[in-house]
Amino acid sequence: MPDPKLPGNETERAALGYLHANCSHCHNGSRPETDGPRCYDPRNDLDMFLQLSRLVSVDQTPTYETMVGSAIEPGDPEGSKLLELVSRRSEGEIGTDQMPPLATERIDAEGVAILEKWISEMKP
Repeated sequence: MPDPKLPGNETERAALGYLHANCSHCHNGSRPETDGPRCYDPRNDLDMFLQLSRLVSVDQTPTYETMVGSAIEPGDPEGSKLLELVSRRSEGEIGTDQMPPLATERIDAEGVAILEKWISEMKP
């Protein structure tokens, strides 16, 4: 079997890769529910898991289908919830007011720049 190839241009591939690596461990369609407190609501419909069968085009990835129009406003990074969450860090309690919510103390400036460029280049 040949190596999988991400669809899209360089910016789109970088953004999809970033979201898959940093977000899909929580935001995926097959994460099981569990009892007790946690940082993530499994009923959330966002899915950033890159499935081989869905790598035909960028707009057919679960990331694009579940985020555009809800957490991403095409052409408007400042109006996109995704960019807001990855661009800040909270002090104190673990919560969903920053992403990723766990084990991060600094903003990933390079990752934010990739996502901002990707959103800016999207057609509204």
